[in-house]
Amino acid sequence: MKTETKLEKPPRHWHRPCTVGFQVPTDWDDSKDRQFACRCIDEPEDGNSWHAHCLEHVAEKVIRLRQGLDEVIGRLLPVVSANEVLLETMTTLDKIGAVRKLVAKNAAQLLAEEQARMVAGCPVRKIGDFLDQAERALDQCECAEVLRGRVLTHYAVYGEDVWLMELVHTGDWIATALIELAEALPIHL
Repeated sequence: MKTETKLEKPPRHWHRPCTVGFQVPTDWDDSKDRQFACRCIDEPEDGNSWHAHCLEHVAEKVIRLRQGLDEVIGRLLPVVSANEVLLETMTTLDKIGAVRKLVAKNAAQLLAEEQARMVAGCPVRKIGDFLDQAERALDQCECAEVLRGRVLTHYAVYGEDVWLMELVHTGDWIATALIELAEALPIHL
C-alpha cells in the first residue's frame, strides 16, 4: 500500500505563506502515477526503475540549486567561494541563510550591478523592491528544500511505496525555486 508524505506547515520565521507543495488525489493509483511521471519526465533508461529515475530528477535539481546558491555566495564573498570544503559541507538551508544575510548586507552593490546590466529605457528598481524579490526567491528556495527533505525522508523509510508524483513534483518545485533565484539574483542556469 502506498503511503503519502505528510506536508506540515512551514516554520513561523518565513515572511510569506509557503506556496510549495502538492496534494495526492484521493483516487490516485499506480497507473495514474506512472502516466503522470511519463508526461512530466523522460522515460528511464533500460534497467532503471521509475522510482530511481524520479529520484535522479530530484537530485539533478538539488545539485543545480546548490550551484546557483554557491554562485551568489561566490559573487558576494569570494573568500568563502574559494573554500570548497566549506561550501561542500554547508547544507542547502545553510546556504540559503548565508545568501539571505549576504543579500541584505550587499543590496546596494547587487542593485547597482543589476542596473548596469539593464538596457536603456528599462525602469530602475528601488532597493526595497529588489530586496523583496530576493526574499521571495529565497523563501521559495527554503520551502522547496524543506519539501525535498520531507519527501526524501519519506522515500528513505518507505522506498517504492512513495508515489512517483511526489518525487516529480519535488524536483519541479526545486527547479522553480532556482528560476526564481536566477530572476532575483542573476545567476547562470
